[in-house]
Amino acid sequence: MALNINGTTGISGVDGSVSAPAVTGTDSNTGITFPSADTIKFSTGGVERLAISNSGLSGDGSGLTGISAGKILRVVNMVKTDSVSLAMTTSYQDISGFTISITPEFANSKIILAGSIVLESHSQYSFGKFVRNINGGSYSSPTGWLGDAAGSREQSQFGNNYRSPGSPDALTPSPMAIYAVDTDHNTTNTINYKLQYKNSNGNGTYYINFNRSHSDANNNTAPRSCSHLTLMEVAA
Repeated sequence: MALNINGTTGISGVDGSVSAPAVTGTDSNTGITFPSADTIKFSTGGVERLAISNSGLSGDGSGLTGISAGKILRVVNMVKTDSVSLAMTTSYQDISGFTISITPEFANSKIILAGSIVLESHSQYSFGKFVRNINGGSYSSPTGWLGDAAGSREQSQFGNNYRSPGSPDALTPSPMAIYAVDTDHNTTNTINYKLQYKNSNGNGTYYINFNRSHSDANNNTAPRSCSHLTLMEVAA
């Protein structure tokens, strides 16, 4: 197709492709492409790096460096208002209702998990962690989300929250602030995060209570609380 120069409509020619852009310099696979209506794509080495359309910016993330780095791309939030009381074991178990998912726009973005979990651990030390599942795979904790291994000490993401039965605050659950950054998910598939907990005894007679006190008495000294979690995808 010949290059057209028109005093009214401007310059036009071929649309090109990512591997053979319409506008290039001396590098034939690096340039600008016009693949469809209202869309411009930029490629280097025959690979799409950035696209601009009516929906905004998209691409593999590398083309956004310096343009939208630090931009919050999406936010997912959950609030748990009901209460849960579970007999703890020495093996981590899922906590119902504390699961949250996000589908990243870019594989190299960062996922921030932030929130507050209200809990009460009665008469035992307890340990918690978040694990993730990518597109139906196995669950594991993201890099840097557990303390270092040290002898027989428990590796966990959160410390314990101990309440002695006779202490003045035994009736009161406490909020635990949560903040973590997933830097190595390396996917644009759906990521599921879920909360797991265990205790140091695990004989079935000790409980951990979420959004409620141990006694859960029907009076104004025993609160019912709520917990919340937020996921934010941040451009690299």
